[in-house]
Amino acid sequence: MDAGRPRDPWRKARTSRLLVPSAALLWGRQFAFHNPAIALLLVTLFHATAAPVATALVVYNASGFVASLVIPVWADRADDYLRPMLACLGRWSAAR
Repeated sequence: MDAGRPRDPWRKARTSRLLVPSAALLWGRQFAFHNPAIALLLVTLFHATAAPVATALVVYNASGFVASLVIPVWADRADDYLRPMLACLGRWSAAR
Protein backbone atom coordinates (compact mmCIF):
# COMPACT_ATOMS: atom_id res chain seq x y z
CA MET A 1 0.00 0.00 0.00
CA ASP A 2 1.18 3.51 -0.75
CA ALA A 3 2.15 5.50 2.31
CA GLY A 4 0.66 8.67 0.83
CA ARG A 5 -2.70 7.12 -0.06
CA PRO A 6 -5.42 6.97 2.58
CA ARG A 7 -6.96 3.59 3.33
CA ASP A 8 -10.29 2.88 1.71
CA PRO A 9 -12.74 2.33 4.59
CA TRP A 10 -15.28 0.63 2.31
CA ARG A 11 -12.88 -1.95 0.90
CA LYS A 12 -13.50 -4.53 3.62
CA ALA A 13 -17.26 -4.07 3.37
CA ARG A 14 -17.20 -4.63 -0.40
CA THR A 15 -15.08 -7.78 -0.19
CA SER A 16 -17.03 -9.33 2.67
CA ARG A 17 -20.30 -8.53 0.90
CA LEU A 18 -19.20 -10.61 -2.11
CA LEU A 19 -17.78 -13.52 -0.12
CA VAL A 20 -21.04 -15.15 0.90
CA PRO A 21 -22.86 -15.00 -2.48
CA SER A 22 -19.84 -16.23 -4.42
CA ALA A 23 -19.23 -19.05 -1.93
CA ALA A 24 -22.89 -20.03 -2.11
CA LEU A 25 -22.77 -20.09 -5.91
CA LEU A 26 -19.68 -22.30 -5.97
CA TRP A 27 -20.99 -24.65 -3.28
CA GLY A 28 -24.28 -24.95 -5.16
CA ARG A 29 -22.43 -25.92 -8.31
CA GLN A 30 -20.40 -28.44 -6.38
CA PHE A 31 -23.43 -30.10 -4.84
CA ALA A 32 -25.33 -30.08 -8.12
CA PHE A 33 -22.60 -31.53 -10.32
CA HIS A 34 -19.39 -32.63 -8.62
CA ASN A 35 -20.82 -34.76 -5.82
CA PRO A 36 -23.05 -36.90 -8.07
CA ALA A 37 -20.25 -37.21 -10.64
CA ILE A 38 -17.77 -38.38 -8.00
CA ALA A 39 -20.30 -40.83 -6.60
CA LEU A 40 -21.03 -42.27 -10.04
CA LEU A 41 -17.34 -42.63 -10.83
CA LEU A 42 -16.62 -44.38 -7.55
CA VAL A 43 -19.50 -46.80 -8.02
CA THR A 44 -18.87 -47.60 -11.68
CA LEU A 45 -15.07 -47.70 -11.76
CA PHE A 46 -14.27 -49.05 -8.30
CA HIS A 47 -17.53 -50.88 -7.47
CA ALA A 48 -17.78 -48.92 -4.22
CA THR A 49 -20.70 -49.36 -1.87
CA ALA A 50 -22.57 -46.62 -0.02
CA ALA A 51 -20.18 -46.33 2.95
CA PRO A 52 -16.96 -45.67 0.98
CA VAL A 53 -18.79 -43.25 -1.32
CA ALA A 54 -20.17 -41.33 1.65
CA THR A 55 -16.75 -41.22 3.31
CA ALA A 56 -15.10 -39.93 0.13
CA LEU A 57 -17.76 -37.23 -0.29
CA VAL A 58 -17.45 -36.11 3.34
CA VAL A 59 -13.67 -35.77 3.03
CA TYR A 60 -14.01 -34.00 -0.33
CA ASN A 61 -16.59 -31.51 0.96
CA ALA A 62 -14.72 -30.81 4.20
CA SER A 63 -11.46 -30.13 2.37
CA GLY A 64 -13.30 -27.92 -0.12
CA PHE A 65 -14.84 -25.93 2.71
CA VAL A 66 -11.48 -25.38 4.37
CA ALA A 67 -9.75 -24.46 1.12
CA SER A 68 -12.45 -22.10 -0.11
CA LEU A 69 -13.61 -20.31 3.04
CA VAL A 70 -11.58 -20.92 6.18
CA ILE A 71 -8.07 -20.46 4.76
CA PRO A 72 -8.84 -17.29 2.74
CA VAL A 73 -10.60 -15.66 5.72
CA TRP A 74 -7.62 -16.51 7.94
CA ALA A 75 -5.24 -15.11 5.31
CA ASP A 76 -7.25 -11.90 5.12
CA ARG A 77 -7.15 -11.39 8.88
CA ALA A 78 -3.43 -12.15 9.07
CA ASP A 79 -2.59 -10.00 6.01
CA ASP A 80 -0.53 -12.93 4.70
CA TYR A 81 -1.91 -14.06 1.37
CA LEU A 82 0.90 -15.88 -0.39
CA ARG A 83 1.39 -18.96 1.81
CA PRO A 84 -2.32 -19.74 2.42
CA MET A 85 -3.24 -19.24 -1.24
CA LEU A 86 -0.38 -21.53 -2.29
CA ALA A 87 -1.78 -24.09 0.14
CA CYS A 88 -5.20 -23.75 -1.50
CA LEU A 89 -3.57 -24.09 -4.92
CA GLY A 90 -1.80 -27.22 -3.76
CA ARG A 91 -5.08 -28.71 -2.60
CA TRP A 92 -6.75 -27.75 -5.87
CA SER A 93 -4.01 -29.11 -8.11
CA ALA A 94 -3.78 -32.34 -6.08
CA ALA A 95 -7.51 -32.90 -6.63
CA ARG A 96 -7.14 -32.64 -10.41
